[in-house]
Order: sequence, then C-alpha cells, then structure tokens
Amino acid sequence: MMKKIHFLLGLWLPLMAAEAQAQSGLARAKAALPPEAGLALEQTVAAAQARGLPTEPLIDKALEGTAKRVAPAMILTAVRQRVELLARADAALRPYGPPAAADVTATADVLQRGVTDEAVRRARAGGQSGEPIGMALHTLADLKDRGVPVDVALEVLQSWRQRGARPDELRE
Repeated sequence: MMKKIHFLLGLWLPLMAAEAQAQSGLARAKAALPPEAGLALEQTVAAAQARGLPTEPLIDKALEGTAKRVAPAMILTAVRQRVELLARADAALRPYGPPAAADVTATADVLQRGVTDEAVRRARAGGQSGEPIGMALHTLADLKDRGVPVDVALEVLQSWRQRGARPDELRE
C-alpha cells in the first residue's frame, strides 16, 4: 500500500508543480496588465486549456509582451493568434495519437514559420514512435527557409528515418 502511495505522489507532485508554475506566470502576466485585459488573458488561457492545448506558450507570449511594454490589446491579439496556431498544430498531430505539449508547441512554431498544415501531416505520417517530431519539423522549416522545396525536404526526412533516425543528425 505504501509503495502505491509513493508511486501516486511521484506522478502527482510534478503535475502540481507544473500547474503552480503556470499559475504563477499567469498571475504575473495578469498583474502587469490592466484589470480588463488581465481578465481577458485569463479567459483565453482557460479556454485553451479546456481545448486541451498547452497554455505555457500563451503565458510566455503575454509575459514577453508585458516585458516589452506592448499595448495590452496587441498582447491579447498575439496570445489569441498563438491559440489558433496551437489548435492547428494539435489538429495536424492528433490523428497519430494524443500529441505531447512540447510537440504541439514546436509544431505551432513551424506553422508560424510558413510550413503548411499538409506538410506537417506528411512529416508526422512518416514518423516513427518516439521520434522527436518537433525537431524533425524544425529541420523541415530550416530546409524550407533555405529554399529547399517542401517535397525535397520531406524526402530528406524520410531518408534520415530510413538510416536510423538519430536526433543528433538533425541538429547537424
């Protein structure tokens, strides 16, 4: 029985710590905004959380805006745009199983860089279990930024996968 309690605490405590950290960031962002904007931010974050989207990138975006003294309306617009990118990313990854928050965030980043939803789906479809999809997608975006056609970049990823898919090779 005691082992079971320790096991459950081991699972529960890190989740609570992450939640407390996110709440702390949200509280800081709200405090830096006028009350009405702070409430709108809180509602936007809660709605994203209800959709199963990661909220840390939203809080980070708000904190970035407040640190740069961006107008509250612009901060809220940027946060809402980030929600939509995260939702697109989640939708592109979800057919392959529930995506990790880090993968959703990384995918939203590459969508913002101009990689299409279809290219994300094609890259993910060719992936293997446990593959760092975020890194693969950033590599795809890097190749695209260098003028490599998306089809060719996807072929490069496929070749990498066929050779064993070592993450350190993608960094190089």
